[in-house]
Amino acid sequence: MFLSCTPAAYISARDSACLHHPAPSCALPRTPLRAHPLPSRSRIQLHTMLSTFYAWSIEHIKRVFEAKSERDCLQALEDTFSHRLEFTFNGSPLPRVGLQKIVLAMLQSSGFCLNVDWLNAVEVPRDGANRNGMLGGYYIIRNVKKPLPGSSTLACFERHKSVNVEIESESPDPSVDSRRIVKLAIVATDVPVQTTQPPY
Repeated sequence: MFLSCTPAAYISARDSACLHHPAPSCALPRTPLRAHPLPSRSRIQLHTMLSTFYAWSIEHIKRVFEAKSERDCLQALEDTFSHRLEFTFNGSPLPRVGLQKIVLAMLQSSGFCLNVDWLNAVEVPRDGANRNGMLGGYYIIRNVKKPLPGSSTLACFERHKSVNVEIESESPDPSVDSRRIVKLAIVATDVPVQTTQPPY
């Protein structure tokens, strides 16, 4: 009797032994698959590039001085100036509430009709995302109303202001714009607006 030795039916004695009694070397080790959870949002550092300090300052200073109500002004001050603000006005140190009084007095005397015109600024970021840095700028506040010396009649002035500020983020969350002015030095002067009298 002859056994069929076709390729499909042929199995060597060694292969047969491995199939029925596999040796340790014949079995491939199996490593259990482990699921790796995705990192949570709190672990992801989102290095969001914030707007320039000049753009931020234009937006926030306009909100402060061009506010149309006391409530809007107070909210703009809260969003712009840190509670640990170091503030000097023409060389004299003042508390943060002193800044608030100056701004509100200007707004109320003008009938909440001030206008801010930025002329220039120089900024120096301290990191690559514009979260902390410094800015020096110059702007004019128009339609300031105050009495002339020796008179009780209100006249129109322009307040020319040079400012040097330090801006810092107050939240560790890099995805949130929490920038506030922490140091502010103002040099300002009021220039009377020359009005042209109509001919008679």
